Amino acid sequence: MADPLATLRNEWAVISDAPWSFLAIVALVAAAVWWLACKYYAGQIAELTEQKSTLEHRVQARNDEIQALNVKLADAQAAPKPPQPADPDEIIQSVRIVGKLHGPEIHRGESAVIANRLTTTGDFDPERTFTFRDMKLLLVNFNSSGSMSGFGETKQQFGNVVCKILD
Repeated sequence: MADPLATLRNEWAVISDAPWSFLAIVALVAAAVWWLACKYYAGQIAELTEQKSTLEHRVQARNDEIQALNVKLADAQAAPKPPQPADPDEIIQSVRIVGKLHGPEIHRGESAVIANRLTTTGDFDPERTFTFRDMKLLLVNFNSSGSMSGFGETKQQFGNVVCKILD
Protein backbone atom coordinates (compact mmCIF):
# COMPACT_ATOMS: atom_id res chain seq x y z
CA MET A 1 0.00 0.00 0.00
CA ALA A 2 1.24 3.44 -0.89
CA ASP A 3 2.15 6.03 1.67
CA PRO A 4 -0.99 8.22 2.23
CA LEU A 5 1.09 11.38 2.65
CA ALA A 6 2.93 10.73 -0.61
CA THR A 7 -0.39 10.18 -2.42
CA LEU A 8 -1.82 13.40 -0.95
CA ARG A 9 1.33 15.32 -2.01
CA ASN A 10 1.08 13.93 -5.56
CA GLU A 11 -2.65 14.84 -5.85
CA TRP A 12 -2.37 18.23 -4.13
CA ALA A 13 -2.57 20.11 -7.42
CA VAL A 14 -5.97 18.51 -8.22
CA ILE A 15 -7.25 19.14 -4.68
CA SER A 16 -6.11 22.77 -4.69
CA ASP A 17 -7.86 23.39 -8.07
CA ALA A 18 -11.26 22.09 -6.71
CA PRO A 19 -11.23 22.39 -2.90
CA TRP A 20 -15.03 22.58 -2.47
CA SER A 21 -15.63 19.41 -4.47
CA PHE A 22 -12.96 17.61 -2.46
CA LEU A 23 -14.41 18.82 0.86
CA ALA A 24 -17.93 17.86 -0.25
CA ILE A 25 -16.81 14.32 -1.15
CA VAL A 26 -14.87 14.01 2.16
CA ALA A 27 -17.93 15.25 4.06
CA LEU A 28 -20.22 12.77 2.20
CA VAL A 29 -17.86 9.86 2.90
CA ALA A 30 -17.53 10.90 6.56
CA ALA A 31 -21.33 11.21 6.89
CA ALA A 32 -21.83 7.77 5.30
CA VAL A 33 -19.29 6.19 7.64
CA TRP A 34 -20.89 7.97 10.61
CA TRP A 35 -24.39 6.82 9.57
CA LEU A 36 -23.27 3.20 9.14
CA ALA A 37 -21.49 3.25 12.51
CA CYS A 38 -24.57 4.75 14.21
CA LYS A 39 -26.85 2.10 12.66
CA TYR A 40 -24.53 -0.70 13.71
CA TYR A 41 -24.12 0.52 17.29
CA ALA A 42 -27.83 1.37 17.60
CA GLY A 43 -28.56 -2.28 16.80
CA GLN A 44 -25.98 -3.39 19.35
CA ILE A 45 -27.45 -1.05 21.98
CA ALA A 46 -31.01 -2.27 21.26
CA GLU A 47 -29.93 -5.89 21.59
CA LEU A 48 -28.09 -5.25 24.86
CA THR A 49 -31.03 -3.24 26.22
CA GLU A 50 -33.37 -6.13 25.43
CA GLN A 51 -31.01 -8.60 27.13
CA LYS A 52 -30.79 -6.32 30.16
CA SER A 53 -34.57 -6.04 30.35
CA THR A 54 -34.97 -9.82 30.10
CA LEU A 55 -32.40 -10.37 32.85
CA GLU A 56 -34.04 -7.75 35.08
CA HIS A 57 -37.40 -9.52 34.67
CA ARG A 58 -35.80 -12.85 35.53
CA VAL A 59 -34.09 -11.36 38.60
CA GLN A 60 -37.39 -9.80 39.72
CA ALA A 61 -39.19 -13.13 39.25
CA ARG A 62 -36.50 -14.87 41.32
CA ASN A 63 -36.71 -12.19 44.01
CA ASP A 64 -40.49 -12.61 44.16
CA GLU A 65 -40.06 -16.39 44.43
CA ILE A 66 -37.43 -15.98 47.18
CA GLN A 67 -39.70 -13.59 49.07
CA ALA A 68 -42.64 -16.03 48.83
CA LEU A 69 -40.44 -18.88 50.05
CA ASN A 70 -39.12 -16.74 52.94
CA VAL A 71 -42.70 -15.96 53.99
CA LYS A 72 -43.54 -19.67 53.81
CA LEU A 73 -40.44 -20.53 55.84
CA ALA A 74 -41.22 -17.89 58.46
CA ASP A 75 -44.77 -19.21 58.76
CA ALA A 76 -43.49 -22.76 59.12
CA GLN A 77 -40.92 -21.78 61.74
CA ALA A 78 -43.22 -19.40 63.64
CA ALA A 79 -45.36 -22.00 65.32
CA PRO A 80 -45.12 -25.68 64.62
CA LYS A 81 -48.66 -26.90 64.47
CA PRO A 82 -49.41 -29.85 66.70
CA PRO A 83 -50.76 -32.87 64.92
CA GLN A 84 -54.51 -33.19 64.90
CA PRO A 85 -55.54 -36.58 66.23
CA ALA A 86 -57.71 -38.66 63.89
CA ASP A 87 -59.36 -40.15 66.97
CA PRO A 88 -60.53 -37.70 69.68
CA ASP A 89 -59.27 -40.09 72.37
CA GLU A 90 -55.64 -39.83 71.20
CA ILE A 91 -53.18 -37.92 73.39
CA ILE A 92 -50.40 -35.54 72.35
CA GLN A 93 -47.11 -34.98 74.15
CA SER A 94 -44.12 -32.99 72.84
CA VAL A 95 -46.04 -32.11 69.66
CA ARG A 96 -46.52 -35.80 68.76
CA ILE A 97 -49.39 -38.24 69.09
CA VAL A 98 -48.12 -40.70 71.72
CA GLY A 99 -51.13 -42.73 72.78
CA LYS A 100 -54.84 -43.15 73.38
CA LEU A 101 -57.20 -43.12 76.36
CA HIS A 102 -59.75 -45.96 76.20
CA GLY A 103 -63.19 -45.29 77.67
CA PRO A 104 -62.45 -41.84 79.06
CA GLU A 105 -64.88 -40.16 81.44
CA ILE A 106 -64.39 -36.44 82.01
CA HIS A 107 -65.23 -35.14 85.51
CA ARG A 108 -64.69 -31.38 85.26
CA GLY A 109 -66.06 -30.75 88.78
CA GLU A 110 -63.33 -33.00 90.19
CA SER A 111 -60.75 -31.78 87.61
CA ALA A 112 -60.14 -35.37 86.58
CA VAL A 113 -60.31 -37.68 83.59
CA ILE A 114 -60.78 -41.37 84.39
CA ALA A 115 -60.16 -44.05 81.76
CA ASN A 116 -60.24 -47.85 81.67
CA ARG A 117 -56.87 -47.97 79.94
CA LEU A 118 -54.11 -45.76 78.50
CA THR A 119 -52.14 -47.24 75.60
CA THR A 120 -48.97 -45.34 74.66
CA THR A 121 -45.90 -45.54 72.46
CA GLY A 122 -42.36 -45.61 73.81
CA ASP A 123 -42.23 -41.81 73.39
CA PHE A 124 -44.72 -41.22 76.23
CA ASP A 125 -43.31 -39.88 79.51
CA PRO A 126 -45.81 -40.55 82.35
CA GLU A 127 -44.29 -37.81 84.52
CA ARG A 128 -44.90 -35.03 81.98
CA THR A 129 -48.15 -33.33 81.01
CA PHE A 130 -49.99 -34.27 77.82
CA THR A 131 -52.89 -32.90 75.79
CA PHE A 132 -56.24 -34.66 75.48
CA ARG A 133 -59.18 -32.96 73.73
CA ASP A 134 -57.70 -29.47 74.28
CA MET A 135 -57.13 -30.17 77.99
CA LYS A 136 -53.73 -30.37 79.64
CA LEU A 137 -53.58 -33.54 81.77
CA LEU A 138 -51.13 -35.17 84.13
CA LEU A 139 -51.18 -38.90 84.91
CA VAL A 140 -51.64 -39.16 88.69
CA ASN A 141 -52.74 -42.74 89.32
CA PHE A 142 -53.05 -46.14 87.62
CA ASN A 143 -53.58 -49.66 88.96
CA SER A 144 -51.51 -51.72 86.55
CA SER A 145 -48.96 -51.24 83.83
CA GLY A 146 -47.18 -53.32 81.27
CA SER A 147 -45.15 -52.97 78.11
CA MET A 148 -44.89 -54.84 74.85
CA SER A 149 -42.26 -54.55 72.10
CA GLY A 150 -42.58 -55.49 68.47
CA PHE A 151 -41.58 -54.25 65.05
CA GLY A 152 -39.10 -51.78 66.58
CA GLU A 153 -41.79 -50.10 68.68
CA THR A 154 -42.52 -50.33 72.39
CA LYS A 155 -46.06 -49.91 73.64
CA GLN A 156 -46.99 -49.28 77.26
CA GLN A 157 -50.37 -49.93 78.82
CA PHE A 158 -51.69 -48.43 82.03
CA GLY A 159 -54.92 -49.76 83.55
CA ASN A 160 -57.63 -47.85 85.51
CA VAL A 161 -56.05 -44.48 84.82
CA VAL A 162 -56.74 -41.24 86.69
CA CYS A 163 -55.49 -37.97 85.16
CA LYS A 164 -55.67 -34.53 86.70
CA ILE A 165 -56.97 -31.69 84.50
CA LEU A 166 -54.45 -28.84 84.77
CA ASP A 167 -56.31 -26.28 82.65
